[in-house]
Amino acid sequence: MSHESTPRRARRQAATSQLRRTKAQRTKAQPIHSSSRAAWLAMADNLATAIVFVGFFVAHWVAQAMAWANAPRNTAWHLLFDLLATPLIHLAGSRTDEYFLELSVPNSLLWAAALTYLAARFRSRRERARRVRKD
Repeated sequence: MSHESTPRRARRQAATSQLRRTKAQRTKAQPIHSSSRAAWLAMADNLATAIVFVGFFVAHWVAQAMAWANAPRNTAWHLLFDLLATPLIHLAGSRTDEYFLELSVPNSLLWAAALTYLAARFRSRRERARRVRKD
């Protein structure tokens, strides 16, 4: 009788093999039709995130350009431009007018990325709260 075939060793191996199994192995396999549905839902989620990003980018760039164009006329526009131009456009210093077009696009990309991230966090928290209420 080998050391591997002892009842004590067999019980220990059975107990540890349950711990080594991944969550996917422990759960029941999903039918094929639900996995394709999950793929479509994931694609729709990514597409929605891309649309939100583009929306934030365009809205920020247009607002930033309008505030830049009207900043010399009004204090309110100047304050709005100071807010929207953060952080990149202020790096140009006194040459803001010369480098506005070169810096406004990367600045809007930074803002769009940050706002999309915040929107995704807000959405995930809201969905988590809904799931908790359902359970």
